[in-house]
Amino acid sequence: MTILKEIIKTLEPGSIYQSDLYVREGVSIPFTILKGKTEDKVIGVTGAVHGSEYVGLKVMIDLIEEIDVTTLNGTLCFFHVVNMPGFLEIDPCFVPEDTINLNRIFQDKEHKEILSYQIKQVVQDEVFSVCQFIIDLHGGNLTESLLPHCYYSLLASEEVMTISKKMALASGIPVVYASHATGGLYQSASIDYGIPSVILEQGENGKCTCEDVRLLKEAVCNTMVYLLDGIEKEHTATVFDKTYVLSSEYQGCWFSYVEVGTYVEEGQLLGEIRSVHGALLQSVIATQKGLLLYKKAVVAVEKDESLVTIVY
Repeated sequence: MTILKEIIKTLEPGSIYQSDLYVREGVSIPFTILKGKTEDKVIGVTGAVHGSEYVGLKVMIDLIEEIDVTTLNGTLCFFHVVNMPGFLEIDPCFVPEDTINLNRIFQDKEHKEILSYQIKQVVQDEVFSVCQFIIDLHGGNLTESLLPHCYYSLLASEEVMTISKKMALASGIPVVYASHATGGLYQSASIDYGIPSVILEQGENGKCTCEDVRLLKEAVCNTMVYLLDGIEKEHTATVFDKTYVLSSEYQGCWFSYVEVGTYVEEGQLLGEIRSVHGALLQSVIATQKGLLLYKKAVVAVEKDESLVTIVY
């Protein structure tokens, strides 16, 4: 029996327990368990897989204070900061020690004795073994602007995909992306472990505004109410299932001319890469009409960096 299973089994209904999952000396994943009237349904909420995405952490802190555990029809497991080294180093994307993007390796079957893979293994061994649903909280890191949206995987089994889609729609977030991508925490949970899972994205530029916290908290609560109480509010969402990314062909200065949330047309100028002297190096042109979901929010860029993500 895993550590988390043992803790949940021995906790009294209506109680709260806080501790840390050991990864290795000096590295752990802080967690809080809220055991309600029953442990029949266990929801895992993960945050800060990317260390500079903060809104999800504040949402979990608020919910611990606001939820009446004695009336809860299930058990909640909050994993506050999955990537603690990245959080402490204020790293936009990586586990600093090995410069690996943790959210790209969860489906890698290779075992490596490096920190990113050790964190991944603890999540899979502990979190995935006890949680029946996963809500992974993300947002725009220090260098990203984004439109709030939600993901679920199209590569999971039919049953898992159906529940995951219902979770996404229940959240109330108006933009949903049905993804064919692989590698992430929620994708591994859905595809490899059969756990209905979603990503909720809210916030940008490494900020943690009161409004972003309010909106993400509302989305998390909507999803949890659906899962635990079977109450599904009527929400309208636009679902996309195709995407493309435009990247920098040069090191230089990125000047964006279109804001996230804008519907762009094929052939539209989205921005330019210029040298620091002002020479035009690259015109960034939309190749397909769609909704601008993400964009690089800083001027300095390296070659091959993602500049914009468009869904359609």
